[in-house]
Amino acid sequence: MANFAARVTAPAAFAAPADITIPFEPKFFTIVNEDTVAANFVEWSYDGVNVAGRLTPGINAFYRTEQRAVRGIWLRRGAGTPAVDVIAEG
Repeated sequence: MANFAARVTAPAAFAAPADITIPFEPKFFTIVNEDTVAANFVEWSYDGVNVAGRLTPGINAFYRTEQRAVRGIWLRRGAGTPAVDVIAEG
């Protein structure tokens, strides 16, 4: 089983290329917003255009999915400089 982990600071806007590139097609992955201030939410996208979800500290700071055929994840922040962890297993 392949494993992948990365930590990035979410940028202000979606931009090419993807902020996270998983080197294999994962069976599942987790995205975690490590910030503690609710205004420092992070949105993610699978295509760099459409928002797939939002991670808000203190409300829903992580997302986990299974069987998602994705290799690139784009991130953008609402405010601050939130650190984001992405963990994937294949």
